[in-house]
Amino acid sequence: MNTPGGIDRHSSTQAKLVSARRPGVSSLNTREYGMRILIGIQNVQRELEIDVPIDAVGVKSAVAEALSSGAPLVFTDSEGKSVIVPIHSLGYVTTAADKSRHVGFGFTN
Repeated sequence: MNTPGGIDRHSSTQAKLVSARRPGVSSLNTREYGMRILIGIQNVQRELEIDVPIDAVGVKSAVAEALSSGAPLVFTDSEGKSVIVPIHSLGYVTTAADKSRHVGFGFTN
């Protein structure tokens, strides 16, 4: 029986999900890495914004792996919520380091 997403619930083969979580890294320590990504989805005006506990290289490798395998792209945010994007709907992924606020006075010569 096919579901609306086109996945057969009774099939013995399951879709392989590409996870963008580093092994051994808790999703609760996002501020250690501070990577914010913006995900654009085709035919959707609003982009997804998510903080992930991986660096830019990890994001790029997760996207590249999903593109090559055709599997959905999965990111888990700092609160443990997962975002699953079907790779055929992916428009773009933008990475930006989460900049910490500087407190104090800056003096220049």
